[in-house]
Amino acid sequence: MVNILLCINIIILLICICIYLIALKSKKAPRLFALYLGAFILFIESHIILAITTSFNFGTSEWFFNGEFDYNTKTEVITSINLFIIGMILGSVFIASTITYKSSSYDVTFENKSIARFSWLLLVSILPFVVVYLINLIAFISSNGFYSLYINGNKISGGYILDLFFLTLYSLLISLKNKKKILFIILCVACVYLFIGTRLEFMFKVFPVLIYYILISKNIHKYFRLKNILAISILFWGLIFSMQYSVSARDNIEMGSNIITTFLKQQGVSVNVIGIAIKDKNNSLLSESVILSPLYDSAISLANSLVGVQSNGNSVEFAENSFSLSHKLSYLEDPSAYLAGYGVGGAAIAELYIVGGYLACLIGGMLTYIFISILEKIAKKSFFNFIFVMLITGKILYSPRGEFLSFMSADRMLILFLIFTFSYKFLLATSNKKMSFKNE
Repeated sequence: MVNILLCINIIILLICICIYLIALKSKKAPRLFALYLGAFILFIESHIILAITTSFNFGTSEWFFNGEFDYNTKTEVITSINLFIIGMILGSVFIASTITYKSSSYDVTFENKSIARFSWLLLVSILPFVVVYLINLIAFISSNGFYSLYINGNKISGGYILDLFFLTLYSLLISLKNKKKILFIILCVACVYLFIGTRLEFMFKVFPVLIYYILISKNIHKYFRLKNILAISILFWGLIFSMQYSVSARDNIEMGSNIITTFLKQQGVSVNVIGIAIKDKNNSLLSESVILSPLYDSAISLANSLVGVQSNGNSVEFAENSFSLSHKLSYLEDPSAYLAGYGVGGAAIAELYIVGGYLACLIGGMLTYIFISILEKIAKKSFFNFIFVMLITGKILYSPRGEFLSFMSADRMLILFLIFTFSYKFLLATSNKKMSFKNE
């Protein structure tokens, strides 16, 4: 039965892809969903594909636990994933019948001299602080070793400066006419994140640029020419090799003869998270409130930072009082490993299952597709909307391995963006200029 469900999963996924491509060709589907579908395949489907095509044993991972699940748990895991995909199919059908994405809507520009001047001024102002941050980073690596960044990288103060630096670069990328130099700087600095090991930061710094191009490109098919495909493929696999090498060196894991298989095993651990959540679903530590984790935990973190209280990291109190499913499952699975700083990761489908079982997984898939469609629709309305969509879409792309409502978490970049917007509005108001985030 498990093997049959695995095959059904692949069939449903292919149906979802085909329906999406047909709707996309008819301009009745959001381009952003292509990125989400790719992330979903990487973080969820990779384990299932490996289980079918290789000797990989479904239900195990590279993390600190060895999760061989029983027959019923495996069945529920695959069924939950299948229902989520069916939900995305239903969402695509609903959007295709209600929304049309006109080709002219992709030919947008937010070239704005006042925003560009404000961004240049801000960029020049923070450059000295960026240099100080880089000096601290080099000193930290010299004292603690290169791979200590994986564990203690958050101890380097001033990371918000680099976030603000990227935010001003995004603003310049959108508001300037000549964008090539800004794009080159963004990619170069973002790649630094890859080699110091912060892959999640790398995703949130590079993905907004990809989102930007997908949203503005009128003739996006030109990016799929042979030379562009080859260049992107070389870059992609080069990044995968670098990421895999860094992770393996950090955890003292042999890379193995097949880098691709090893990489996919480590990325698809969310399937195991779903299995653990189903296995522990009756534990009193788990409740429907886990889906509110991005709201609750980010509010607590923000409040603590305002009063100068620093988080102690993994602790029994946090596992019991937090809404985070990742922390709760990690503590339930192996308390000693959790207290040592390790974790099982997260999965949006696992949260949905805890909240409402199969029905919640189905509805969650529909809502995900509909929300991405709405985001793409509103992104073209203003400069503010465009950058906002760029920032939160990266979180949505990570949600298969994170939290269902991850886009609602108040991270530093979003807070800085609100400050950036308010400051720009205030300066225009005080200079007696008419404020507008629309095209100039």
